[in-house]
Amino acid sequence: DGRSLAGTVLDRNPEQLVLVTPQAETLTIDRREIEELFASRVSAMPRVVDVLSPLKVRDLVAYLATLR
Repeated sequence: DGRSLAGTVLDRNPEQLVLVTPQAETLTIDRREIEELFASRVSAMPRVVDVLSPLKVRDLVAYLATLR
């Protein structure tokens, strides 16, 4: 139907592919409906500096260093 989907492959077999989207929606897709399937070169994880302030990054690194 022309849609582009992104997510993590949860399961696959010759008949279908089960995909979990970034919104935690589980989709079961008929393999005959898939025109192209490829792994993204871009991580689904946000960059840490886009989520945490520099001070929080420093605190996180300091905490992780104590776990050694």
